[in-house]
Amino acid sequence: MTPNLFNSYRYASAGGYDYSGTHGYIWTNNAGKQIDVFEHGTTTNATNIADMALAVNEAPTCQTDTVMVTFGGNTVDNIQEYTIGSASNATTVADLARAVGRTRAKAMNGTHGFMMGGFANATGTVYDEIQSFEFETTTDAVDISLLSRDTCNQAGGINGNDKSIAYSIAGFSGSSNFGTISSYQMGTGTTATAIATERTSRDICSMQNTTYIFTGGGSDGQGVTKFEIGTTTNSAELGTMSVTNASYGTSQSPTHGYIYGGNDAATKQNVYEYEFDTSATITDVADLSVASTGTNASGSGTP
Repeated sequence: MTPNLFNSYRYASAGGYDYSGTHGYIWTNNAGKQIDVFEHGTTTNATNIADMALAVNEAPTCQTDTVMVTFGGNTVDNIQEYTIGSASNATTVADLARAVGRTRAKAMNGTHGFMMGGFANATGTVYDEIQSFEFETTTDAVDISLLSRDTCNQAGGINGNDKSIAYSIAGFSGSSNFGTISSYQMGTGTTATAIATERTSRDICSMQNTTYIFTGGGSDGQGVTKFEIGTTTNSAELGTMSVTNASYGTSQSPTHGYIYGGNDAATKQNVYEYEFDTSATITDVADLSVASTGTNASGSGTP
């Protein structure tokens, strides 16, 4: 694929952008190691562009505009890096401080990605530690701060205008599901603060523009919600998602979000499109190259 050196999707404000793009890059589950690519706004099926170094599932994915990394994935501590748009396979570049997964909170500030809590399959432990990894290095991740509570199976996003704040949205504590929205000042040692509430849910992922973070589906009902970035206002309900789904990956353009795979038998190979800030209808527009339950968080790019 030929890089596009200038396009409307890489618009910038004073401090950054919201990690949207013309394509979605889907880190499928551990049934295989495929990284699929899907062109936003089309009905063309996703294709396998590259492979992971290790097969993982339910891992968070963070990125810059040139590289995408995935952190751990339930039973491993590896950090894998992929060059966006490349046919070269992802490589293992560093390790987390511990082997955790089961989070799809996308937290990144341009120079670092952040692992927000997570679940360790080996011990059944849910963590509140926030780990920090410097992009395009081989330096292992380190603990930098704490979430407001032990958290896994959550969604999340960032303040897209200046890339300073990450949000952890809803999740599982190890004993119960909850609807807390926490705010973390990325790159600092300041503990994340609970600032608002979301519907109680887990096994969700998020899509966003520079104004709102949207979530939908999950294990506790199928509501679609939006949280206004930069506020302490509770998430607003937009209705019941038109398709039952949980444990999926996502990407976004500035106007639409895209949902990949999921744990329901009817959704595990589907690509869905959602128009931001509309009702709760998602539309089946294409297929992945492989069925993917427990899809990794995934991301967006513009090669």
